[in-house]
Amino acid sequence: MNRLKLTSALTACALACGAVAQESFSFGAHVPIGSINAAGNASNRRISFTSSATEAYLLAGRVMGINATLQSAVSATYASEAVIRVRNSGYTSANDYFDIQVFSDQNFTELSAVNQTAVITGNLISQMILPGSVWTFEFYETFDDATGTIAESNWTSLSMNFLKLGPPPVSHRFDVTSVPYLQSVSNTYSEGQRVHWYELNLHQNAGANFRVEINTNGTTGAIDDTEIAIYDKASGTVMFQDDDSGADFFSRLYFDGTAGRELLAGDYLIAVAGYNASFGNDWTVETNNTHDGDIRLNVSVVPEPASMTALSLGILAFVRKKRKSA
Repeated sequence: MNRLKLTSALTACALACGAVAQESFSFGAHVPIGSINAAGNASNRRISFTSSATEAYLLAGRVMGINATLQSAVSATYASEAVIRVRNSGYTSANDYFDIQVFSDQNFTELSAVNQTAVITGNLISQMILPGSVWTFEFYETFDDATGTIAESNWTSLSMNFLKLGPPPVSHRFDVTSVPYLQSVSNTYSEGQRVHWYELNLHQNAGANFRVEINTNGTTGAIDDTEIAIYDKASGTVMFQDDDSGADFFSRLYFDGTAGRELLAGDYLIAVAGYNASFGNDWTVETNNTHDGDIRLNVSVVPEPASMTALSLGILAFVRKKRKSA
């Protein structure tokens, strides 16, 4: 079996979330850490930390800033089989845990992950984590290739950040107080950032005289297919999303107050990513798009056509009057 050095498939998945770092864990004093048997086995290594949180927080559904090195110890094992099960002392049910799978690779030799992001699932997600609670990390194997207490792989370095729920940082704020309104913003779309966030402050309800359009027309480079979503800023709930309603394969959302196109005055976040994107609640966005380019987001607000014509005629009459008086 050919055992080439691989990197985690998570590098192909850009994930942004409404979360900020809350707690950091470093296992440097405990390595190497063997990954041995199935979850719950008494032979598995368990390491505990007291929560460093200074205030209670809601746990987000991902772990970021993972810096890890995993080495195989037996020839038959896969890197994807080495998983970390995490529990918190505030929750004692047998199902109150989540799993971290850093690597999705099968064959490996000294796999290394730097600043990876892992999506996590389990009953602890969105739960309140209390200061002073105890975190326990159990290192286990999803498939037992060896027997007894023989390690199948070894974590030789490991650190990670737990996140708390909260809105993500934005690169630009659209403050819409009156019509007409038009602003366009471009941002680099590359490996460093595959999801861009913007804030929309809307001071009026969308309606016939306050028609709101948001699109990504004018995006350039290899990123030729976009998706956008509007989130409620306070709750992180997805309200609207679109894939191909704009020019070519670009995205467009339009609101004029009619059924299905209502957008009330309020504060929103807009997420923009390349196709194929998945928008989830709690400000969560995932995309496997790896194309580079410049994302353009356009926000415009105009009155109904008749009002726009009247506005144009009024401006024209004013200009003519100025010229005549001159």
